[in-house]
Amino acid sequence: MRIQVFLALAVIMMAVLASSPTFAEEELTFTEAWTKGSIVLSGRYRYENVDDDGLEEVAHASSLRSVLVRVWYLQCSATGHNTTQDSGMRIGFVSTNPPIECGIATYTQYLNTALRELGNETFVISQHGAQGDGVFPVFRHGSGSFAGEVFSTTTRMTPDVVHVQHEYGLYGPQRGVGIVELVLRYRMVGIPVVMTLHTVGEDLKPDEQLILKHLLDECSAMIVHEDFQKETLLRYFGAMPHASRKIHVIEHGVREVAPIADAKRKLALEGRKVALLCGYFRPTKGFQKIVDIF
Repeated sequence: MRIQVFLALAVIMMAVLASSPTFAEEELTFTEAWTKGSIVLSGRYRYENVDDDGLEEVAHASSLRSVLVRVWYLQCSATGHNTTQDSGMRIGFVSTNPPIECGIATYTQYLNTALRELGNETFVISQHGAQGDGVFPVFRHGSGSFAGEVFSTTTRMTPDVVHVQHEYGLYGPQRGVGIVELVLRYRMVGIPVVMTLHTVGEDLKPDEQLILKHLLDECSAMIVHEDFQKETLLRYFGAMPHASRKIHVIEHGVREVAPIADAKRKLALEGRKVALLCGYFRPTKGFQKIVDIF
């Protein structure tokens, strides 16, 4: 799954860079931006405060972060000067998270861990029941006030970019339409949004078309896991400005595990055919169709 992590990080970085007018004008490719880079030591001072009605006192915090990284090279056409942006970012996730039993929660956990190992600061805004370092359980499943609750907490963390893991029904009623409001809120304060779409069928229902049209229009970048999913989105929304450029295909990836010797023997399955199915066993997964085939 390592290659998927690097590709995801590349998309996230490009989304941050694309929010800069300079980068938009230059239209550098990812390869050009990387190969023209150099190694630097950077530091960033950050002041934060939390003023919450539920707390008696206002909290203040100052931090100085130093990162040794390869920097992105941007030629500023307006001034003729070179500008740089370090690759160590503060990335906020909006997603479910373990111990919630959800494939997207597991997906986010692995991606989050890998991005931290690459020198990025991360945090996860999740629903109640989520746990972990840097995980904030903020909203209730089905909450109609989802967007306001998540936005308020996210902006206090001052992220460079927000990465949303999208699935219908995760973010409030009416197929999770509240995610559109959340993305608009981020857009209004200048926070770029990368969104991974975990469900894109070959034919989109009317409500899905309405939601995805707004998300594609307002997000800086979108990630899907299959080529046909990008083709589907372009079939419905290809006329929208920059639609093809915004949509990136990154395969889902699998958990990295070591092979188990004599696994069939240990499970008393020697001499028998075995079909391996990945995912949580729920009626909506349709696993019974595979069983019926055999």
